[in-house]
Amino acid sequence: MKAAESFKAYGGEPVLRGKLEMVLAGAADFDAVGIVRFPDRRAAEDWYHGEQYQALIPLRDEAVEMVLTVFSDLA
Repeated sequence: MKAAESFKAYGGEPVLRGKLEMVLAGAADFDAVGIVRFPDRRAAEDWYHGEQYQALIPLRDEAVEMVLTVFSDLA
């Protein structure tokens, strides 16, 4: 995957990639999820705005409707 190659340079590592099997409570308007862990918020922002990922966005937009979010560690 080209996206995976793009986040390695920023310390990103895949945590989970899979299809939604069932919703136990509430509603979900997606059918797949991918989670990438970055060392910090700045690394995630730098990856997103980086030249390598920006070049992939037109391909991404043709293939999938996506929401990208950043979460912080609660620990």
